[in-house]
Amino acid sequence: SINDPGRMAMSFAGVRQANQDNENAMVIRSNSPVGVQWRLEGVDIPNPNHFAHRGASGGGISALSVNVLGNSDFSTGAFSAEYGNAFAGIVDMKFRKGNNEKQEFRIQAGIVGLDAMAEGPLSKKNGSSYVVNYRYSTLSIFSAMGIQITQPNLSNNFQDLSFNISIPTKGKSSFNLWGLGAYSVEKRTSVKDSTAWERYNDFSNYDFVTQLGLVGLTHTYLLDKKSVLKTTLSISRHQLTWSRDSLDNDLNENLYLDEKFFEGRLSLASAYQRKIRNGLKLKAGLQVTVLNYDLFSKGWDTKAAVWRPTIKGKGASLLTRAYTDLNYKPTRKLTLNGGLHLLYFSLNHSAMLEPRFAAQYQFNAAQSLSLAYGLHSQIQPLGNYFILLTDDTTGKIISQPNIDLGLNKAHHVVLSYDHAFLANTRLKLETYYQRLFNVPVTTDPNGTYYALNGYDEFARPIALVNDGTADNYGLDVTVEKFFSNRFFFLVSGSIYNSTYLAQNGQRYNTRYNGLYNTSAMASKEFAFKNGNSLEIGGKFMYAGGRRYTPID
Repeated sequence: SINDPGRMAMSFAGVRQANQDNENAMVIRSNSPVGVQWRLEGVDIPNPNHFAHRGASGGGISALSVNVLGNSDFSTGAFSAEYGNAFAGIVDMKFRKGNNEKQEFRIQAGIVGLDAMAEGPLSKKNGSSYVVNYRYSTLSIFSAMGIQITQPNLSNNFQDLSFNISIPTKGKSSFNLWGLGAYSVEKRTSVKDSTAWERYNDFSNYDFVTQLGLVGLTHTYLLDKKSVLKTTLSISRHQLTWSRDSLDNDLNENLYLDEKFFEGRLSLASAYQRKIRNGLKLKAGLQVTVLNYDLFSKGWDTKAAVWRPTIKGKGASLLTRAYTDLNYKPTRKLTLNGGLHLLYFSLNHSAMLEPRFAAQYQFNAAQSLSLAYGLHSQIQPLGNYFILLTDDTTGKIISQPNIDLGLNKAHHVVLSYDHAFLANTRLKLETYYQRLFNVPVTTDPNGTYYALNGYDEFARPIALVNDGTADNYGLDVTVEKFFSNRFFFLVSGSIYNSTYLAQNGQRYNTRYNGLYNTSAMASKEFAFKNGNSLEIGGKFMYAGGRRYTPID
């Protein structure tokens, strides 16, 4: 999985690649990658990927290496009340602490990137530590050496830096200063000899640049023996620019696409946990985010010979989320979990109160049965609100019809059975049903457009209305042997169905209704007397393809 958390998650049941191997966008239980939420240190963050997709959650490769990650959580449906502004899945990542006893260094070289990592104590007296990782694109190094691995007229480069500084205090608190910076650029250059032009890419150029900056400060305070308060202040900046032009027969460059999407976030998040008594725990939290944005896209309309703007929006909005979650264990075998999540978006005053509930019955030490329900919602990708309608002849702006679009919403129901058998091996069966509603669709009564069929773009430049519905259901199976005796394996499979109801009254397959997907992964470590080791592993994935509309 080339040190990529997104690619790691694709080994789990119900998770598959959205497109092809050079991208890491996840389809979770037939849902669009739009519905995935990335979190870091308890705070929602912008798309943390190099070559990030517009209005979605994937990209070429994660900007955050697993070398610096600690225990992280991945949720595929009916997630707890702590999580919100997502309807497909949650990737909740946490930094690990550095070695607070001695300095350590690591260099790793691979086909994707060259990594250099350092960690160690800042002060052995108070146990403070640091860990930092820097990565530079291997493809750029090869290119500089004259070795071309990508297509002849294509070049790309990326680099990223991530860090976590942990500082305990003398009292009952600790501080963590953490951050992530990433830069990626991909360029395609045209073939200068027009007699050699055979394909569109031979006479077109593009520049695609993504930038991400993120820094946060987390304070953890032990209020007493039963409660803890964790507060995080973070600021981020995410920008994507994209321009395309083509050559005419005289080799003149003609710009025909120009885009810039900027999003800044200032977030304050606080979470309170308390063990009320044996068998009863409370968790509550609040996250307030100021979203600053400057979004712009225009394209050249060849037929009308005019520039046609398609997206334009600039300003600031407030995104507020609050939750409360109660965990209760009335008996040794039964565990109940319930809560509420509130989401409010000030741009058009969209709001949603979402109930969550889960119950688990432990038959014995080896077997359990669980049932979970959740109502989930998510704001639209920002560009969808600022889509423009323009005059067919002049390209002048007529209206901005989608500013009042509501939230995407979904009901999730999940029933799962878990059976531990043999040594360090388990079987998990999980069946689910999801009812998506309030999804943007075209206002055309004869149309078939459904916004969540998108992949790496904002919605089409058309008027939309929140009338779309879809149904996802399926069965996930996992057989897993945890790492023991220097060996592990993970085998998963899914069968599913995903359809949506279009405005014309007919039901269609969603873009991601591949009907099945499988994954198998295993690794064996061989230890030698001199302290060295050899690790051999492999991964296999096979899945149904994406749906498409045949060309008329």
